Amino acid sequence: VGSGPAGIYSAQNLLKKIGATRDDLDLSIDVLDRRPTPGGLARYGVAPDHAPSVSAVLDTVDTILSEKRVRFFGNVQVKMNGEGSIGLHELRSMYDAVILAHGADKPNWLGIKGEGDLKGKGVMTARDLVAFYCGDPMMKQNPFEFSAAAAAAAPMKIRDVAVVGAGNVALDVARMLLSPPDLLRLETDTA
Repeated sequence: VGSGPAGIYSAQNLLKKIGATRDDLDLSIDVLDRRPTPGGLARYGVAPDHAPSVSAVLDTVDTILSEKRVRFFGNVQVKMNGEGSIGLHELRSMYDAVILAHGADKPNWLGIKGEGDLKGKGVMTARDLVAFYCGDPMMKQNPFEFSAAAAAAAPMKIRDVAVVGAGNVALDVARMLLSPPDLLRLETDTA
């Protein structure tokens, strides 16, 4: 379950370790993902200007999924809280093994006092912003769409942004926000 790097590399290693050593084993692998297109956060969670390194990962995704013993099923949501298309127990009854390789797909809030009050009012996680500019089909809301009351009080003209953090994603976000739109349109597939 999951077609990002963790799911694809799991499938790749199963093919190498089990498939290569057991000619008598009729191994087949189904890769399921809730998104219509495979790749997970390699496709929808990396700054578009990292195209060369992301392309190598996505080439591996395509190579593994083109194996005759591997099938991809998109738009399949494992049930959680009553929502989804298939339950974990159903999957387990259909397969000899189920690998949950669903990654870090949810926004990671810091737990700072008051951050929940500001969500949707100009405060967002990097995950939400990256999903937005990468065109993630699971992105339910544009992180820049503020409530009607907030928009009426202050029309959106973003000039100053604070990025909290200094890790790779924080630097990617800062770089993307500082990049001229014409350059992004020309050199990336930014949504």
